[in-house]
Amino acid sequence: MMLKKLLTIALALAMAFAMTLAFTACGGSEEPAEEETEATEATETEEPIAGGWEVVSEPAQSALPDEVQEAFDQFMKNYDDELIPMAYYGRQESTTGTNYQLLCKSTNDNELETVVLHEDPDLGMDAVINQFIIADYTEGSGAALDGEPEEGEWEVSDYAVGSQITEDAQAAYDNAKASYDGTSPQPLTLLGTQVVAGTNYAFLAKGQTDTDNPRSAIQVVTVYEDLEGNAQITNINTLDMGEFDE
Repeated sequence: MMLKKLLTIALALAMAFAMTLAFTACGGSEEPAEEETEATEATETEEPIAGGWEVVSEPAQSALPDEVQEAFDQFMKNYDDELIPMAYYGRQESTTGTNYQLLCKSTNDNELETVVLHEDPDLGMDAVINQFIIADYTEGSGAALDGEPEEGEWEVSDYAVGSQITEDAQAAYDNAKASYDGTSPQPLTLLGTQVVAGTNYAFLAKGQTDTDNPRSAIQVVTVYEDLEGNAQITNINTLDMGEFDE
């Protein structure tokens, strides 16, 4: 009887010890799992570009790259307005192909338009078109062009093949960037002019964001030239490229 009792006690102790080991093992497996989860948690280090759009490395003026020209021509076959490309500057990869963003001039309405070309497998080449009002991106007074321009309003630049920026506008920009503190944006095309006590020029340009980690950006640069020919950059507005795809 004594031996049987001792065996019963020993068996009970062994079972208790085994349960303790099992509990300890389970507890030990939870802590490393928590540490692994914390260690592998993604950390966002850079704010994504709005809308997934990227500034093309070499923006094109007037003469579009072949693939962009092909997409543009395909869309224009079914569009009832005449649009003249002024600058191609944005690119976006999508699930259906590549999207392109450019600035055009409407010859029918004498206004600027942003054109976002989408390749749709069902609809073919589609586009989102928005009017681009110069005054929305410059300092000072200005109004959307309505009929003949008046003093103080922005006048959309005349389009001239091979000469997107007039000589007087280029001279004003060159004078202004000479006194600009920093790297001045690279002008792509002249958007328009505004007659004041002198002249304001608005340029579409490629520049960089004023952030800790600068990025390429498309900007509207305003240059003021007084009556004596002195010029300065008075405003730089970085465009949200995703805004034009809405």
